[in-house]
Amino acid sequence: RSDEEQKLAPQLDNFRVEEITEILNERVRPLGLTFEWTTFTAFVRSEDFLKARSRFAIRYVDRAPDRPTGQSIRNFYVHQLIYAALLHADKSDVILKSEVKTGRASLADVTRYRTKKEWNQAAPDTINARKNAAYFGGLERLKEVFDPAQHLYSVTMPTGLGKTVTSFALALRMKELLGRPHGRIVITIPFTSIIDQNYGVYADILGEPDSATLLKHHHLAEPDYKENDEDNVRDADESQFLIETWQSEVVVTTFVQLLEVLYTNDKKRLMKLPNLANSIVILDEVQNIDLKYWNSIRHVFRFWGEQFNCYFILMSATQPLIFEPKKEIRELIPEYETHFAAFNRTCLVNRAREVVSLAEFTEDVAQHFADHPTEDILVILNTVKTTQACFQSLVDQIPAEAANLYYLSTRITPYERKQIICRLKQKRHERPNKLPNIIVSTQLIEAGVDISVHTVFRAMAPLDSIIQAAGRANRYWERPGEVSPVFIYQIEELKTAQKYIYGGTLLNATARVLGDFDRIEESEYLQLVERYFTDLQESSKRLTDPWTPKMAKLQFEDVGAFQLIPDRRTASLFLQLNDAARAVWRKYVALMESDLKPYERRRQFATFRSEFYDFVVNAPIPHDQEDINWDGVQEHFFYVWTGEPQQDYRYRELPNPEDADKPGIPEFRHNTGYTPQSVYMY
Repeated sequence: RSDEEQKLAPQLDNFRVEEITEILNERVRPLGLTFEWTTFTAFVRSEDFLKARSRFAIRYVDRAPDRPTGQSIRNFYVHQLIYAALLHADKSDVILKSEVKTGRASLADVTRYRTKKEWNQAAPDTINARKNAAYFGGLERLKEVFDPAQHLYSVTMPTGLGKTVTSFALALRMKELLGRPHGRIVITIPFTSIIDQNYGVYADILGEPDSATLLKHHHLAEPDYKENDEDNVRDADESQFLIETWQSEVVVTTFVQLLEVLYTNDKKRLMKLPNLANSIVILDEVQNIDLKYWNSIRHVFRFWGEQFNCYFILMSATQPLIFEPKKEIRELIPEYETHFAAFNRTCLVNRAREVVSLAEFTEDVAQHFADHPTEDILVILNTVKTTQACFQSLVDQIPAEAANLYYLSTRITPYERKQIICRLKQKRHERPNKLPNIIVSTQLIEAGVDISVHTVFRAMAPLDSIIQAAGRANRYWERPGEVSPVFIYQIEELKTAQKYIYGGTLLNATARVLGDFDRIEESEYLQLVERYFTDLQESSKRLTDPWTPKMAKLQFEDVGAFQLIPDRRTASLFLQLNDAARAVWRKYVALMESDLKPYERRRQFATFRSEFYDFVVNAPIPHDQEDINWDGVQEHFFYVWTGEPQQDYRYRELPNPEDADKPGIPEFRHNTGYTPQSVYMY
């Protein structure tokens, strides 16, 4: 016998026979069955069991790929769900000291929120009137087309038309139609950088909810599970368990958290599965899912819908064709094409047919500002290196008294990004100096950052990214009758990098769709997007799906290797930008040098992890080096910038009269605080 078979005997001997017989008989008696432990153990110890096990392996594992896809992954997910349910029940019994409350979210909350915003009183031919048409039209259409046997739906709306609120209302109405007053809604977002923004909207809708009603979950989320009021917080172990198993009515999380639950062999992640079953899942900005996962996701979502009663709402202004419209998925916004056709807020100006240098591109930006000195301008480039160079050039050319220059990328800390985005959301009359903004950013600003500018300059990218960039211009139709240009450039220094970042398939499809257009109005964007995704759909069919065959063969370890975002070689840097950063670093060092056991350190660190990582940047390690070039050694896994002049990172805290009562919030040089040296230079 194999080692596994030899281990069966002591496992059988360790069961409490009387107790397990009583439990099992209680479960099977309603089926007219009885359970005999001695008969079962005799069978397991016999040769017949070994033969039956071999036949099972041949029938359900080795030949699984020969069966239809839905059947071939059934055994994988039935195993995962049963195993996860056992784990969940066991942990709940050990960890939870009291019953978990149910939430209280309802469609009435959205109605009150919209009334408070006075959206229902919108004047004709305004953006709020369009929001109302999409919102009420969606709710009405849901009543008409909803079918409990139909598990895939889409919400397709232009940017700025209220997808966040409308999709939430549709999910709440769907719960009513299903008769699930306390059913779970899982809202997934592609990037952690915009979770706080969206979570704030849901919290406002639900009126300061506790964690039983609304939960935020990602790797840096607050570790407290609050019930009834701010002071009633579950202890650390209970909070961690309740948060990580999604035991709330509305969960706001990331694509990574969702998809890595569906493709995992990790016990901790698996415990979410019982709470994912029977839920309604919203995927916000779904176009961010990589083309290479489309085939697998098509199988997995359909299976989870049909077998585990999940409902999926795919939401975007640029709806990808992961599922076949009208056949596999139903659109919930009636005549959504009319909403796209009604807007003419922006236009694409195609300058990508000729290749220009980064210096020429930057000169065009500077000249545009010279010709339009009151305009807010957004520049989006594809690499950190080019954003640094562009930003430095604009700082050199544009005086501080003429404009506020802002820099955004992942090479500045989350703390600083939050401060900058907060300022970018200010209307012109709210800004202390009333100056226009010029923003230089990587693609991170496209992911739902809620700002509006006059003009966008965008380096060549996939069409959905270009349309998302256009969504940052004239976003709220604040300039009716005026069309904001979105200039598209092919930049010499980015030609190689953009293929590495996006892949040739997406860029080639974009080039084919843009063709010989010089100028494309927003009212035509939908047709462009549909042509683009039709092109990509054909490409996706030619891609191999590596995950479904592994599920079919029950190759748990191989499936568990799935990563939505591949690991990168990075070094972590902690930046002591201000008193708050210095204080949290001292707290961290004291914890790391304490006599606590590792699990106790992890538990205490979780209480201030979010604040700590507000001051952390992950710098990529060059492929031909072992580490980054940094003066000094690591301290407790982090390189530390203390403000010493010999170190590369230079940060200046300059006084700001507006923030005199807010210690720790620095004023920025050019309202950013960054010379190019203050972004990492290697």
